[in-house]
Amino acid sequence: MTLPTALSGGDVGHLSDHDTLHTVYNETLTDLDTRYVTKGGSDSNDGLTWETAFLTVAAAIADLPTRGTGGTLAHNGTIHIGPGSFTESNPLEVNNGISFIGSGVQIPEGGTEPATTILGSNNYHLFAPTGVYTDFSFAVLFDTLRLDGAGIVGAFDLLQLRKGGFNCRVDNVTFRDSPRDGVRFIENAITAMVIGCTWVRITGACVYFECNGGLGDLQIIHSEADDIGSFLFVEHTSAGQGNTVGVFGLKAESDSDGEQFNVIHLKPRTAGGGDPVYMDIQDVVAAQTGPGDGGYAICFEESQAGSASVWALRNLNGQSYQYAFASDKTGQTSQDAGLRFGLFADLASFNYDSPAIELDGVSIDVGDGTPESVVGRPLGSLFLRRDGGASTTLYVKTSDPLVASQGTLTMDTQPTDTNTMTVDTKVYTFQDTLTDVDGNVNIGGSLAQAKLNIVAAFDLSGVAGTDYALSMTAHPSVDMATFISNDSILTAAKKGTAGDSLATTETFTAGTNIFDADILGTTTAGDDGDTGWTAK
Repeated sequence: MTLPTALSGGDVGHLSDHDTLHTVYNETLTDLDTRYVTKGGSDSNDGLTWETAFLTVAAAIADLPTRGTGGTLAHNGTIHIGPGSFTESNPLEVNNGISFIGSGVQIPEGGTEPATTILGSNNYHLFAPTGVYTDFSFAVLFDTLRLDGAGIVGAFDLLQLRKGGFNCRVDNVTFRDSPRDGVRFIENAITAMVIGCTWVRITGACVYFECNGGLGDLQIIHSEADDIGSFLFVEHTSAGQGNTVGVFGLKAESDSDGEQFNVIHLKPRTAGGGDPVYMDIQDVVAAQTGPGDGGYAICFEESQAGSASVWALRNLNGQSYQYAFASDKTGQTSQDAGLRFGLFADLASFNYDSPAIELDGVSIDVGDGTPESVVGRPLGSLFLRRDGGASTTLYVKTSDPLVASQGTLTMDTQPTDTNTMTVDTKVYTFQDTLTDVDGNVNIGGSLAQAKLNIVAAFDLSGVAGTDYALSMTAHPSVDMATFISNDSILTAAKKGTAGDSLATTETFTAGTNIFDADILGTTTAGDDGDTGWTAK
């Protein structure tokens, strides 16, 4: 038996074009722009050749020449990493313009399998923008690597690319044992590509794509995934131009814990509008092979004002799925959501989960009896009654009386250390010195800053680790508006009277920092109202 020969990254044919990423800087790369890392290296070496390689990737990153100012063009260069496992003191900085090139082995089936494994020794993201590089991830390449999160505990990712992941490419990378997501694009992905990658045992999503503001474009090509939470999670967190996502060629399954999983999970904004996500999904084979009930090929979750469009959907094999499409996996009504579909071809199944089919901003429900219990549908929606008669078979939604519960927080004095406020079940704690616990908010140097920080903590629109805890999660059930003078309106994400039971309590030192009541509904009471259906 002949073992495959280990190849250095530079010897792998499909990597030959990686240097073109650096042309965006109009720079000419030289030997000084290249560093090498091997298992037999030493961080006291110069890292300029395989013979004088570094021992750690961190040393290679730090040693690259710095260009530009403010981190914009900093650390342009290439790091070649030899075969073997490298345990690093993470997070490793994802600086602008760096190519991380691993080693590979040729496999009998053709192509190259990563022979370089990078693990983390700290409970934090394995690769992430840090320091002055937190603003952008520009022209970064990851190629022929295995990123392993087996030693990481907590809500952390294997790879984070921030603010566009502009012109970034992830090629032939295996993501394994992630406690949260495989690769996470924060605040958009602009001309980003994920090609020929594999994901194994991913707790969250293989690829998380946050649509935040400007135009984004992410292409995911020829992927395989096994034992995952979802393959692609798209979350629209702020208003802005439309974003485009393409998934071309995917084989995914989940076979260990029997839980449902989604191939595509769409989560538009819960309030405030926003342009749609346009998706082109082709050649997907996905199966739930464990004892669970199966997941969803496309899950559209808990939107009130957002929308999503799937304009091309071809060769989707969803036969093992409980439903090919779901307007809301969580069981909540989809309220004002719009899930629109364009071109379909060669679908193995096309079934919709209750409560409704969502097409171009309206819904179609089918059921027995009159539709009084069918609430939260957009105007113009239809209800088809199976047991109806003359003038009682078709109902049209002609009014939308649903009202969301609201309450008011008045804050006219800067909070003091350890003051808390509880909204629904989530507790926010103001701190002079910020510590990394979900819910902790930096008081800041003024009342104005404290107001900005607490609002940002609700929708994660601020700077994590500065305005609020790095591990902060968005509020799941309530939106908080910007303060007008000293008042901020809190609105239940789900319309109806259920919002009137959501708690709003506080332990502020200043007696004038107070909610208008202990529950939402005083500023505006929730209303389930008349269903608004008219028989035709």
